[in-house]
Amino acid sequence: MQILFGFLLTLSFSERFTRLDGFQHTVFVVTLTAAALASTLLVAPVAAHRVAFQRGRKRELVRWAHQLALAGLGALALTLSSGLLLVLDIAVGRAVASAVTGAMLVATLVLWVLVPLHLRR
Repeated sequence: MQILFGFLLTLSFSERFTRLDGFQHTVFVVTLTAAALASTLLVAPVAAHRVAFQRGRKRELVRWAHQLALAGLGALALTLSSGLLLVLDIAVGRAVASAVTGAMLVATLVLWVLVPLHLRR
């Protein structure tokens, strides 16, 4: 996550960035924001554990960490899909980019949500 976030930060300083159209610029902003949010949400439980370690709050900490991890995975899915959309939009065009990104979102939903819910039963 952090490597992708770093790459996205440097992208805005490249010459190519100035040639993005409005759609591509918006997708870039969404991708950058989602990457920052995903990193924050996925690392937050580690920080909270360090602060609350051996304070008798394990149950609350685990519940809170679980919610943050789920939210972080959602932000990660948004980061991956919007990043893919941006790169493919530039490389092969908007129609193909949209179709491939949609397929990836379906695969993510199946593998990250539906299969685990099925296994949980």
